[in-house]
Parts: sequence; C-alpha cells; structure tokens
Amino acid sequence: IGGAHAVLLVQSLAAPRRNVALVRWCLYACAMCGFHASEFLGAAAWRWRDVSFDSWLLNHSVAYGLAFFAAVLEFALEYRLPLKQSAATLRLGVVLVAGGQAV
Repeated sequence: IGGAHAVLLVQSLAAPRRNVALVRWCLYACAMCGFHASEFLGAAAWRWRDVSFDSWLLNHSVAYGLAFFAAVLEFALEYRLPLKQSAATLRLGVVLVAGGQAV
C-alpha cells in the first residue's frame, strides 16, 4: 500500500497541474505505512520469535481505529470545506513526521 501511494505521489508531483489534495493524501498514506512498517521491523528485530500479523499494529485497539477514522474524516472535511491550507503547514507536518520517525 505504501509503495503504491509513493508511486502515486511521484506521479502527482511530476504532473503539470498538481492536485494538492492528492499530494497531501499520498504523504499521509506514506507516513502511516512508514510508521507501521518501522513498528513491525522494530518488533521483528527485537522479538523475532513472537512476530505475527498482530505485530503490524493494524488491529491494535478500538481507540486506534477511531483515531484513524478521525484522521481520514478530517482530511475529507478539509478537502470539501474552503479552509486555508498553506504550503508551510504541509512542510511543517512532513518535518514533524520525519522527526518523529527518527526518534
């Protein structure tokens, strides 16, 4: 899923007329996939005998599912409603995600 979104992100950035919403969605999807992949790799590195499907943290809890749904809903509302979205906010978000992953 992350690879498909990464390809879509590259294509949308290379297009002559960028779809900003598509770029933002692809960045979000890549960040989510990167988070889950790094969590899985961390579990596999330290507890390789216990690694299973549950190690992906996709079925973590009801609270996680609700938080994920809220994030998708927020994206949909921001896309539909005329809210101000700046490139600086997008850049700050990417830096915060990258910093969080590095820690």
